[in-house]
Amino acid sequence: MEEHFTDPLGRMLRKLGVNRPTLCKCETNNVYDKKCNFCEGIIVRNPFSSSFRLKGILYGPEQIKTRVEELAMAIDSSYPCPDASELVLLGALTGAYVFLSDLSRAVRTPHKIAFVRASSYHGGTQTTGKVQVSHEELKSLDLEGKDILIVEDILDTGFTYHALREALRKVCPPRSIEFCAMLSKPDKLQVAQLNVKPKFIGFQMRPPKFVVGYGLDYRGYFRDLPFIAEAAEVKQ
Repeated sequence: MEEHFTDPLGRMLRKLGVNRPTLCKCETNNVYDKKCNFCEGIIVRNPFSSSFRLKGILYGPEQIKTRVEELAMAIDSSYPCPDASELVLLGALTGAYVFLSDLSRAVRTPHKIAFVRASSYHGGTQTTGKVQVSHEELKSLDLEGKDILIVEDILDTGFTYHALREALRKVCPPRSIEFCAMLSKPDKLQVAQLNVKPKFIGFQMRPPKFVVGYGLDYRGYFRDLPFIAEAAEVKQ
């Protein structure tokens, strides 16, 4: 029985004699007799293939590695001499864990690592604007009087950074607070006077896109991807 295409692209390809599309091994894209330009040999399991897709890689592993090294050099130049204070890289869970791991190994300035739970996405593609930071958790980290560099996977609206900064100032006032993120969406920033230094931002996305990989997730998945990919929910 002849197979029929219902979409315009499918009908056009059928007229050209192209075979019916099949799901490639990354389980995210349909391909027509051509190698998938997305996976490039990387197997990506997509448990939401019917409602969520990866559209393409924005920043590959080598780009990320180079940018992390540049950020580490910027941090080293800002904290050149250890003294009575201490530098603490404070990662916002869960998205920052991959970036913070790589950044910590690239930074030469002596430092400590700590993590705190803070999120405004809660599994979706849009920030909720509601950020919860446990004061008791912050008190247990011994951050008072330290130089704190808050590390996030992405600076979106600015709600998470603002909530963390204000909680730190109230609960355990540090000597200084700075901010570092792998990604930034300048056009979506909603909190004024964050005073984020551009040299501590990895990549600025204009226009803003929803992305996964390198710690960033969709419903808890895709954090382990070694690249950052644009993604989108599929309308049913």
